[in-house]
Amino acid sequence: MTSLAGAKAAAAKLSNATIISIPGIGHFVAPASPCAQAVIVSFLADPAAPDTTCVGALKPPSFTSRASP
Repeated sequence: MTSLAGAKAAAAKLSNATIISIPGIGHFVAPASPCAQAVIVSFLADPAAPDTTCVGALKPPSFTSRASP
């Protein structure tokens, strides 16, 4: 599994690389994100120009914690 920093380093050496980061989801992104699934399908249909428009609308999940008594 590749960290975002590792992906960026690899992409810098690949002329046609595209990095897509889905906020709030770790390594198991495809089953957890309908947007990621759509991007994958789009990439398979057209590797040169995957549709990543849904990614811009994603927000990381918010977390709350209870204060200890």
